[in-house]
Amino acid sequence: MSHNVGILRKLKFTLSQTCLLLLYNSLVLPYLQYCSIIWGCSSPNKLKSLIVLQKKAVRIIVKAEFRAHTTPLFKKCSLLKIMDICQFQIALFMFKFTISKLPSMFNSYFTYTSSIHHYSTRSSISGLAMPSVRMKIRQRSIKYQGPFVWNKLSTEIFKPN
Repeated sequence: MSHNVGILRKLKFTLSQTCLLLLYNSLVLPYLQYCSIIWGCSSPNKLKSLIVLQKKAVRIIVKAEFRAHTTPLFKKCSLLKIMDICQFQIALFMFKFTISKLPSMFNSYFTYTSSIHHYSTRSSISGLAMPSVRMKIRQRSIKYQGPFVWNKLSTEIFKPN
């Protein structure tokens, strides 16, 4: 990925912002999306080098100065940060779970709150039960992060039109 960011840097003065954004989407973004459900839940300290590389790439695309704040640059380019990409991929995984589009081995991987409680609760409409964990490292697993991300989503998306 750092090699591809270097390519972007070399082309910074010859290509327009839209071409650089296209190159980012084809050369850098696939590295950030591939298996992000697995590696994206690791500690932020381990992701630091990827975060720095992504910020460099966005600064190159916008042709901003070396120490420019990147949050407005991500918004300007309509790009997701690494942690947002991971959250999106987890939400997509959980959506596929709810519509039974995952392999059969995941059928009993998560449990709905409605199957635990036999009375109406706030999260019984579309909520998934959160597993109990004791250690921080366990909180980074898909078994915990999946229901956590899914339950954070707005309940408006679950209502039929």
